[in-house]
Amino acid sequence: MAAACLLELPDELIIKILDYLDMQCLVRCVACTCQRLNQLSNSENIWKKLSVLYWLDTERTHSSDSWKENFFAWHKKWGKYMGCYVKVKSAWNRIEKALEERSPGTRTSLRGPVEQSELDTIETMMGCPLPLELACSYLIHNGQDVVPGKGCLLGNLEVYDHHSMEVAVPLAFNVKNVLPKIGILALSWCPYTNYGQVVCVNEKPGLPIGCVYYLTQVRRQKFAGYFVVASSYVEWLEKLATRLEDPELIVDSSKITRFYHEPTCVAVTRDVKVTVATSFVPCLSHIWKNNKMRTLFAYQISMTMDENVPPVGSCKLLSRHWEITDSSGQYHEVNGEAVIGLYPVMKPGAKFSYCSWTPLDSDGGFMEGHFTFVNLKTGENFDVICPRFHFKCPEISLSSSDVDDEQYGSEEDIDDEDDEY
Repeated sequence: MAAACLLELPDELIIKILDYLDMQCLVRCVACTCQRLNQLSNSENIWKKLSVLYWLDTERTHSSDSWKENFFAWHKKWGKYMGCYVKVKSAWNRIEKALEERSPGTRTSLRGPVEQSELDTIETMMGCPLPLELACSYLIHNGQDVVPGKGCLLGNLEVYDHHSMEVAVPLAFNVKNVLPKIGILALSWCPYTNYGQVVCVNEKPGLPIGCVYYLTQVRRQKFAGYFVVASSYVEWLEKLATRLEDPELIVDSSKITRFYHEPTCVAVTRDVKVTVATSFVPCLSHIWKNNKMRTLFAYQISMTMDENVPPVGSCKLLSRHWEITDSSGQYHEVNGEAVIGLYPVMKPGAKFSYCSWTPLDSDGGFMEGHFTFVNLKTGENFDVICPRFHFKCPEISLSSSDVDDEQYGSEEDIDDEDDEY
């Protein structure tokens, strides 16, 4: 009786009702023996909506004949990933757009899709299928090519003689090492420091499948703890997209850095403007047993003087004063001449920046202070305020496994705070 009442409605209303059905229900209507319902369920508007909803396709990419054929052409290739395709593809679309605007060289370094044979090889090595969202992502972009001068997707960091660059690695990188056999795949890697981010693909590492964290040495199979970046691969990819879109991420000459500027971290004293950007340094941060840790944070101090300032405002930096407090409440001060051995002169239009770092015995903290300058005309000394800036490492997940300190090095591996020279 209900069916009879439905069929008594005008075509326009039936199509509106069908428009609320999901794909599975609509396919059943297409297969329906009722000729009228079968015809109405083939409405172009319905299948256009589904093509946009499931495949983000607004152009009828795969068929010039009908939106229904277009939908099923997509489904033939991507149907296995229907539950995650939109989130994964949307994140990659955002990443591509951000790179085109901010780092074109990095955008051109992104590889195309992986071959199915490579996916099969990795799954054979692991003895289990890849998480669907991860396999879907590889079928969109399979890491990036390392091209000199083109930049890297996860960012560069240069402090003193330390240089790290996180490259998004192709799936083949994992075929050549032991990672799949211990339940993880590398997402990024640094050729200089041999560290990177990995994703759990089974439960062997002791973390949830899909969890992304930093791995600092390939050979380590037991861990005192992990720096967890995301609880799932999709979350990691979306965080990457958000980071690349954020104007506060420092991009220097189209090269992505790992420095992020706190929007409120700005101070102006006597026409000298100071801003600060910070970055966690995972490859030089350690977690030992008994919950002891040493985390390292880099910071970039930038100073500018507006070109319209009268020349009488010109000044020269003499010394620095820092006050450092970690998240456990430990406090200490640092005083010293110059910054990294330099005495920059600030005059109208001048710009100066430098990088340093500080280790902490906790998961974060904050730092603030001032620089003492001398006015080049009057000889007056005055302090230029450096606003408070914060440090925070990724979430820490401690392991119950016993770990020998030799596997991780000793706590003396990192020098004391304020390595400026």
